[in-house]
Amino acid sequence: MIVYDRAQMAPSVQGKYPTLESLYNTIPRNTREHMERVGRYSEYFFQSLCQRFPDAMSRSVHAEFFAKSEEIFRYHDLGRAYIPASVLNKVGKLTEEERQTIQNHTIFAANAVESIYQFPYEGALLEDYFDIAMYHHERYDGEGYPFQRKAEEIPLLARVCALADVFDGIVSWKPYKPKQTTRQQAGEIILAEAGKQFDPQLARLFVGIIPELPRED
Repeated sequence: MIVYDRAQMAPSVQGKYPTLESLYNTIPRNTREHMERVGRYSEYFFQSLCQRFPDAMSRSVHAEFFAKSEEIFRYHDLGRAYIPASVLNKVGKLTEEERQTIQNHTIFAANAVESIYQFPYEGALLEDYFDIAMYHHERYDGEGYPFQRKAEEIPLLARVCALADVFDGIVSWKPYKPKQTTRQQAGEIILAEAGKQFDPQLARLFVGIIPELPRED
């Protein structure tokens, strides 16, 4: 159960960190860099959707979210703070238990909020944070995790973040890859998963803005 009243929290849980940012800084650097890129990609895509569909987006997204969007998208993987570094940075094949531990980072989003002194968000913004952090690994076809939601059962903001998250995973440099994947190739991979892993309309729109996404080089 997610507890919103500090007075109801168990002493072993409450106040391990003063803020979400302090908890974020405990995550390994490579994961934080991934989170930052996903935050920027998600924000750019989100803003492009707002420009293209202003009325629909204003009806679908809490008004408070617009001012905090990049920050909340960046915190999509904050639950990884609860994964042991030996598992998070493992290069070889994961055991079934390790794989489940990594998947559980989505539901560790609640732990992140419960383990700080200061609530980062109130009301609707906290709901948006949980939507993104908990559901960005759900799949449009219902084969994702942690709750096997499908199609529009997955919150819109989580569907937006899912595209940015996978895109970064595809194009990011990895030492074990003999040949790095280009942005164009990433777009082709994403389109192939439209209607399966991704919302088909959002997938096509995301691929359309890939050339405009911020670059790290």
